[in-house]
Amino acid sequence: MYNRTKFVEEYKFEDWDLFRRFCVLCGCDYFKADGIRQGKARKICATKESFERWYEKYDKKGEFDSSVALFNITN
Repeated sequence: MYNRTKFVEEYKFEDWDLFRRFCVLCGCDYFKADGIRQGKARKICATKESFERWYEKYDKKGEFDSSVALFNITN
């Protein structure tokens, strides 16, 4: 069990979407980002602007979006 609001507040993410992106960046079976671990992923996902900068530079094939879509959790 988890509390979505608590996760967002505890980890200081702007919203739940950035938290999901953080989780995928940390690594999963569907997406591997070389050289990105929890600390770097938190910096990338700290704000929507910092994530967008990373996204525009590194995700050329759309693989990241496909991976995040697999974890589309609703209430």
